[in-house]
Formats: sequence, structure tokens, C-alpha cells
Amino acid sequence: MSKLETYSYRLFLLYCVFMFLGIYFFRRFSLAVSLLLFVFSCLYIRERNNSLRQCSLIRWLAPFLGMSILSMAWASNMSIALQSNISLLQRGIFAVITYYLITTEKRIEDVWNCLLLGGIGVIVCVLAFYGVEGLRRFFLGLSESRLGGEIINVNVIGFALQVTGILAWYRYRCGKSPWAYLLLLLICFVLIIATGGRSSLIGLILAMILLKRQGTNRMGLFFPVFLVLFVFIIVYYWTPKSLRRFEDATQMIAGEVEVRGSVRSRLDYVRFGVRKIIKNPLFGFGAGQFRYHWFLENGYYISSHNNYIEVLFSYGILGFFLWYGMLLDALFGLRKRKTNSTQLLFTLLCVRLISDFSGHSIGSIFPYLLLGISFSMIDRQSETESKIVNALDSDSLPDNGAHSSNL
Repeated sequence: MSKLETYSYRLFLLYCVFMFLGIYFFRRFSLAVSLLLFVFSCLYIRERNNSLRQCSLIRWLAPFLGMSILSMAWASNMSIALQSNISLLQRGIFAVITYYLITTEKRIEDVWNCLLLGGIGVIVCVLAFYGVEGLRRFFLGLSESRLGGEIINVNVIGFALQVTGILAWYRYRCGKSPWAYLLLLLICFVLIIATGGRSSLIGLILAMILLKRQGTNRMGLFFPVFLVLFVFIIVYYWTPKSLRRFEDATQMIAGEVEVRGSVRSRLDYVRFGVRKIIKNPLFGFGAGQFRYHWFLENGYYISSHNNYIEVLFSYGILGFFLWYGMLLDALFGLRKRKTNSTQLLFTLLCVRLISDFSGHSIGSIFPYLLLGISFSMIDRQSETESKIVNALDSDSLPDNGAHSSNL
């Protein structure tokens, strides 16, 4: 391993630790690490003379970035569109860096460890922010806000807790310090409920179902599932205000109450987005334009809270098929691989597709990390398989020289 690769890899792992922590805590330090990572990684890729044409990820990302630039022609606010495209380009570069740095199973496990460490750091920072008295007031229903609302967007904290809980369940199923990871899973479960993150809770439960057959842990599933349900019931009666969002959603589905609150707002965002998308369905209105169009009609900025609407609104049908075609290509490629890491990647991508109904994933860095690792594993496996086939073909060919000498 060259020095450039060593520095790039260590900076990459450090950035993974602060991927969630840098959202609010240590933001400047996270930015400095990302800049250093960009410089060293570009030098490393250039040193290796890697051809970008051989990267299957580029074959998806390049047209999508081109589509994003083309959609700027219909942007109502060029400043927002330009800023959004620059951010999109940065995330695309990060995906390519991930593709070239994360090339082995061991390195993937290192990434999971760093993300897990960062998630634990988020939990510690949130608990330290509230303190014992703040947590007591919240869980007794004396606080009007959701847990984490005083720090940053609670959905962002809920997403970090969701990923941390999925990784804890993955480690538990692999039999590595099972009791410690089961405890971490329960903590994530309780805090997600406290934040009121419905999509985060659904995503965590879905991941537990998808990963139920993964790993070699012989402790079984009955005890952890029973424990999770028990904790859910306790928290349900312990924090009535934090679960009002879940009650509203279930009652709305059952038809007992009319649509209201955040559910009503998100349906309004969808209706607004569909009404606008029909006017320019092919190319969209440019990156980041949903919130500006909403501002023009309603007087304040807001995101769509739905990645499918956001992508269609920003990049049109063409951009929509490029983005989700890239995700589905990664999913189908991972489905054929049966290692622990690829199964976890497959699960995280599935959870991402479900969570996109209530989130804005194209604007976060995490999907690009998953895409970079996924296509790296798929291409490396394909190269290995082609080498094996070529070796078998060469062995099956007759030795013409030896045959002629025998004659």
C-alpha cells in the first residue's frame, strides 16, 4: 500500500466516523477532513492511472450529472440550482473515491465499524445535550418538542439512529459481542421512538426482517424480538407525547380520524409536486427547485419530504430513471453475492428505497457511500470471475507444441 493510498484510506475512515457527527457536532472538523480526503484521493487515483471508463458507477453517474446540468435550463432560481449541482457533483466525486478505496471485504468491515462508532457518538452527544434532567422531563411528557428538536432536524437524528441500529443488529447476528450490540439496538429503538421518526422505525424493523437469516449467531431470534416488543410497549406508555405521531398515522390508516398534522403536510407536498411535474415531466425544473417553487406560492421554504417527488421535480423522468436505475442495478448485482457485507449492503439499499417515500436521500452523502461500495464489490467480483473463466479456458486448450513433437 503506497503512502497516498494509506493517507487516503485513513482520511476516508475518519470521514465515515464523522459522517453523522458532522451533521451538527464537529461540523468544521468534518469539512476539513472531507477537503483533505478529496485532495489525497484524487492524487491516489491519478497515481494508479485508473481508467474511469472501467468504472461501472461512472456509466450511471456521468449521465445523471449531465441530466442535472441540462435541467438548469428550466430553473427559476439559478443560484439555488447552481449550488445544488455543485453539491451533487461533490457527492458524486465521493462515490467515485469510495469505489476506488473500498476494494476488499476487510475494508468494508472497517467502514461499518467507523459508521457504528459515529452513530454511538451521536447517541452520546444527544444524551449529553439533554442531560439527566432534560431526559427525565422529556420521557415524562413535560416537553412539547420531539427528542433532538432543539439540536437539529429530528429526522436527521432519526436516520443516524436507524443506520446505527441496523449495524448493531448486523453485528448481533454475526455473533460478535451479541449482548453489547443487542443493548445498542434497544437504545437506538427507544431513541427513534422518542424522535417520532416513523420512517426510521419502519426502516429498522424492515432491516431486522431482511437480515434475519444472515450470520451465525445461535442465540435465536425469539429473545431479541420479544425484548424489542417489550421495550416498545414500555416506551409507549411512558412517553405519550412522543408517540402521538405514531397514533395519528395508525388512526388515519384505520379511517378513525381525518388526515392531519405532518401526514397532511406531506400529502400537500406530493400534490403540489405532481401538479408542477406535469408541466415539464421530461426534464424537470432543476436541482433544488421544489423548495423555491413552494416559496413562490406559500411564502416559506420547505423540501418535498419525498425523494421520488424531489427527483422527478428536479431532473424529470430521465433523471428519475437514471438515479433509480443506478440503485436497482446495484441491488440486482448484490443479490447474486452471498457474503455478509453484500447482504448488509443489499439491506441498506432496500431500506433506502422504502425510506425515500418520506425522506430526501439524494441530498445526503450516505446513498453515495453505499453506491460506491456496491459497484466496487460487483466489479471486483466480475473481474475475479472473468479471470477464473479465462484460466479454465487456457487450461482446456491443447498444447500444440507438445502434440507436434509427439507426432
